[in-house]
Amino acid sequence: MVFASNRDGNSEIYRMLPDGRDQVRLTFTADAWEGSPAGSPDGRWIAYERMDQGDTTYSQIWLMSRDGRGLPC
Repeated sequence: MVFASNRDGNSEIYRMLPDGRDQVRLTFTADAWEGSPAGSPDGRWIAYERMDQGDTTYSQIWLMSRDGRGLPC
């Protein structure tokens, strides 16, 4: 299960088990807002919305592996 939270001062992406255990922060960007995460049907990727600080005109869709470590090849 993936979700966005601003518990650390700005919106970041987190992963957790369905029962709420093992919450892990996946993004670490103090200068950007990240939200609206969605997992891929096969569970390998997370797509999310990112808006850089100071640029409120548009956001981008980013993609990362489910562990938060890498971008797709």
